[in-house]
Amino acid sequence: VSGALAERTKFSVYLVIAVVMQTLVYPICVHWMWSTDGWLYKLGVIDFHGGGIVHIVGGGAGLIGAIILKPRLGRFDYETGKPKKLPGHNMTISSLGMFILWYSWYAYTATSTLAVSHSRWLIASRVAVITTLCGGVALITSICVQHFQTQKYDLVVGLFGLLSGLVCATSVCLLVQPWAAIIVGFIGGLVYVGGRNLVLRLKIDDPLDCSAIHLGCGA
Repeated sequence: VSGALAERTKFSVYLVIAVVMQTLVYPICVHWMWSTDGWLYKLGVIDFHGGGIVHIVGGGAGLIGAIILKPRLGRFDYETGKPKKLPGHNMTISSLGMFILWYSWYAYTATSTLAVSHSRWLIASRVAVITTLCGGVALITSICVQHFQTQKYDLVVGLFGLLSGLVCATSVCLLVQPWAAIIVGFIGGLVYVGGRNLVLRLKIDDPLDCSAIHLGCGA
């Protein structure tokens, strides 16, 4: 949520949003999906590690917040309405942060097996492979699609494409084969770039593309 509201929100508001999300919104969604009494659970929906509960809910909330807050000053041209680039200040640090996040994603997904004994390490290793494939393929796909559209390679799009692939893997990394993970990552890259372009076309200012990444690819 915080990424979609960046540069327009006071710290106190972030605290309020965190409390509301963690005490009211998130527990209800967890009950729906992971409780044996939840309606999604009874429908047979499987969400291995929160692709729907965490990413769709967070991305949706972030999108609503971005719409309410309106764009940052100078984000869209006053005359044409076209988006202006507001590039990050240090892409080296951004890249390092994304690779740290990629590394930590293995702890985020593979540890959901809850053990490595009694052959569970086989499950954990498969989850790690699926996560790697989804992230890597989505990174390549998003960069290639962006280059096709603009004739330029965009590092930011590639980094966010990587994150999109990791988000795609969150729900299904226990369920799919490696070949299917390549397809999932490819679709994730397309969904991210398409969602990003759609948000800009609607003149919604989402500084970190949270809605395209988490809402779009979480779905």
